[in-house]
Amino acid sequence: MTLTMAVHIIFAAAHGRQELHLRQVSEVQIERSWKEFTGRAEIMMPRNIRILNNLTNVKYSDIFKNGDPVEIRLGYGAGEPPVEFTGYISDVSEGVPVRIRCEDEMYQLKRGSVSIVSSGITLKNLLTQVAKGYEIDCPDMNLGAVRFSNVAPIAVLDQIKKDIGLYSYFDGKILRCGVIYGDQSGVPVVII
Repeated sequence: MTLTMAVHIIFAAAHGRQELHLRQVSEVQIERSWKEFTGRAEIMMPRNIRILNNLTNVKYSDIFKNGDPVEIRLGYGAGEPPVEFTGYISDVSEGVPVRIRCEDEMYQLKRGSVSIVSSGITLKNLLTQVAKGYEIDCPDMNLGAVRFSNVAPIAVLDQIKKDIGLYSYFDGKILRCGVIYGDQSGVPVVII
């Protein structure tokens, strides 16, 4: 029995473009680690892709824009492959092959700014203010006084790493800080 790699990359509808589903790519690289703030993926595609052939004389950077959501599914066997990466496009190169670089949810925390001043705050409360809308998984600990004035949210995470040695990373839509790998009990086991 031979199993082949199944690829399904979904670019959500954005800026007037319909949702795109790609099942042909040259290569996909995904890099994630609890020691790195940002999980990254790179999609390499040939210049001519069947689904895009009807869009002539259009640059890839006009179709795929920075900040567009992307979901990468990879796996073996029958059925829909599992989600291996979700994030946002961070860069599109027009060379050959076409390279689409992506970042996980940390892409959002590199933008904008936060100001937090407190004489006593817990890690969870600080992260809740820094990463609004995300679920937080971190140890219950008091940080004492903090002061951040108009800094990018990722700068707060960097300061936590420098001051107390707690690494932050995203696991899907969950921001984990000081938790290595998090709860893996729901991960399905695939026997190859």
